[in-house]
Amino acid sequence: MLKVVSNRIRRNTILLLNEERRTYLELLVSCSLDADRHCGWFNYHLGVLLDEGVITKKEDQYLLTDYGKGIARLLKTIEGESHRLFQKDVTPMKEELLIDSHNCLDRNPDSPSFQTADVLVERLDKFGFDMSTIMPNPLDTFLEIEEPNNLILEAMRNYPERLIGFCCVNPLFKHRAVEEIERCLNLDFKGIGEITLDLYQASTDLTTIVKATVNLIRNIRNSDIPILFHVGAYHYSEPRTIEGIISEFPEKTIIIGHMGSMKHLLDEVISLANRHENVYLDTAFAFLDQETIDPEKDDPATWSPSPDSYLLIRKAISELGPERIIFGSVSFNDEQMQRELKKIEAMNLTVKERKLIMGGNLARILKLKHRRPRPD
Repeated sequence: MLKVVSNRIRRNTILLLNEERRTYLELLVSCSLDADRHCGWFNYHLGVLLDEGVITKKEDQYLLTDYGKGIARLLKTIEGESHRLFQKDVTPMKEELLIDSHNCLDRNPDSPSFQTADVLVERLDKFGFDMSTIMPNPLDTFLEIEEPNNLILEAMRNYPERLIGFCCVNPLFKHRAVEEIERCLNLDFKGIGEITLDLYQASTDLTTIVKATVNLIRNIRNSDIPILFHVGAYHYSEPRTIEGIISEFPEKTIIIGHMGSMKHLLDEVISLANRHENVYLDTAFAFLDQETIDPEKDDPATWSPSPDSYLLIRKAISELGPERIIFGSVSFNDEQMQRELKKIEAMNLTVKERKLIMGGNLARILKLKHRRPRPD
């Protein structure tokens, strides 16, 4: 039940339906939400209440179940006791800084992962996020140096309070890649990534790309910024390949993207993180059903995580601690964001775990202090 009442929107919805049945729009407006900006966010909370059996729907109206009526009575009792004891309302619980750690922008409208800064910020608003990191589509950096990062720079300047830039380069550009990283860091980019060695599998032998990546990192003067690696099932991005690189840099903060991507790699990723205290895992699109993904045949916008992925994330939290896990969505639409957030809800995290995973850990890594006001 704590999961149901731990959010103000859900509490308000229960209390509103305790008075009478209401339509979707009536509930949205009564919760002081904007129909143009907050539908996705409200849909998510409504889905939690439906999934937990607190409310049901008949035709176009929502109403409380018997279980929901019991929760409403409890909330009314708490509200009454609050007035009696303190002569004021119970102060609603506030989330800490909410940050999505993993999103890409893509300038190609024909790409399945096409996404503009405007679209991403609208999604952040819908789901109540204060900020998100943004990075280029790694494919764009294969042949180009400055342009993919300039796309990120423009978005950062348009949304300086919302979007946090990560820059990405092809390590095979050698000294030009180093110069580009330094240029971006001087422009207030906060990280590097997503380094995706899979891109070079068809054109370069593994030893060459690993050496180029090690040299790139070694020549970056600022050791204080995080570096995000794509980790997955392909040979060039397997955990052991990435470990061969990051073991050279115990002083740098490393983020393992997607927790290794595939279910069968989780134990290997957890072992890697146990050996390296500077390693964090992000949850973005973690644990696909497929054992391998063929980027030439599969559309990334349609990839689907395994239904039990939340249990695998919970295992990582149990073995590494919540201080080493970072929420990310790598979402290109509202449905994907909802799916990633449902993983978090399904784990029944403690307040401390949720605060750390949903923004606290990344805020600490990036030394962020800003918190944008947002509606409850």
